[in-house]
Amino acid sequence: EGSELNNLYYFYEGTVVIEKSGRQIHPKPVLFIGELEFLSAATASATVVAKLGSKFVRWEAKNLRKLLEKDQSLNHSFMKLLNMDLAAKVARS
Repeated sequence: EGSELNNLYYFYEGTVVIEKSGRQIHPKPVLFIGELEFLSAATASATVVAKLGSKFVRWEAKNLRKLLEKDQSLNHSFMKLLNMDLAAKVARS
């Protein structure tokens, strides 16, 4: 929480614990982590701990941005996934 995040993560299996303002959240495993920071270049809004055995994909943010700039179709699809993830998080809160 409050630190610079250089990666975007997509967890697809396992257990993740999100700590924010002293509160713990135990979301379902299929979710993006770092999406707000990726979209806004802000600092991390929470601390995330992945339990041993969790499976995820990690992208270096600057490289992912370059890739998305080159391919508008990929950019559109990827942003749709990020928006769907954010909408699901808002609906659960």
